[in-house]
Amino acid sequence: AYFIMNVAYSVSLKHMPVIDITLLSMFFLIRIYYGAALVDVPVSIYLGLTTVTAAYYLGISKRLNEYKSSSAIRPVLEKYDISYLKDLSVMFQTLTITFYSLWVVNYTGPLDVNILRITIVMVILILIYYKHIIIESDLSNPVDIVYSHKTLLFFIAMYVLLILASMFPKFVTGLYFGCN
Repeated sequence: AYFIMNVAYSVSLKHMPVIDITLLSMFFLIRIYYGAALVDVPVSIYLGLTTVTAAYYLGISKRLNEYKSSSAIRPVLEKYDISYLKDLSVMFQTLTITFYSLWVVNYTGPLDVNILRITIVMVILILIYYKHIIIESDLSNPVDIVYSHKTLLFFIAMYVLLILASMFPKFVTGLYFGCN
């Protein structure tokens, strides 16, 4: 199914507004479910929704900056309105934060939930700063955006460290954060 969707996207569906970004988001979700199946771990509904909304947010942000840049015009961009893309960007940014927060507060796995809760603030910070970069720059590729902004890279590194700390709270921190 993934291969067929990818071929269909490459041949024609990437030229259809909304469908282009939706398929890109679905590709991320399929990868999450495939990876989880390989290691026999269930994917919570909130983690799945976080993945989809974050992928939408990144895809729409990329389209926004491509729209601003005269050098990277895709045919599908002519079918989008800039204010529509901006509205979608805000909506999916908000949904990503909401679903991630719901995933964290409903989490029942082996990670330290008290440390995991702190990651909500980091996700908000990362998404707000990413939005700032999108507005201020002409970069459209998310990888280029991350690697060209040291502050954003620092925020992402802090997020990763917090996830590691939630995996090994006693090892990483040397003490246990037993806040309730």
